[in-house]
Amino acid sequence: MRLIEFAIQLVTVYPTAAIAVKRLHDRNQPGHYAAWLVGLTLIIALTNLFGLTDDPKNPTWLDWVLGLCAIVVGLAFLFELGFRRGTSGENRYGLDPLGKSTN
Repeated sequence: MRLIEFAIQLVTVYPTAAIAVKRLHDRNQPGHYAAWLVGLTLIIALTNLFGLTDDPKNPTWLDWVLGLCAIVVGLAFLFELGFRRGTSGENRYGLDPLGKSTN
């Protein structure tokens, strides 16, 4: 079962990264910031695959640390990419996707 969960997470990590990078560029932020989200997702997936975490009956300190990191990083990305509007007009990554210009 752990291998199936890991495979699903691997399949979904690329679209997640692509969307995060696209939205970061819309916010005039460098795309490599998405590495925080992708890296943490892969770390959690690997620790679950090897059985180091993800035992609901016996959570370890690593479960708590990774869970806290996932909450902090997830909320940061949610607020930055989900609730804030993109840069108005053109930025260093291209035109405004909404077609509005401040000029």
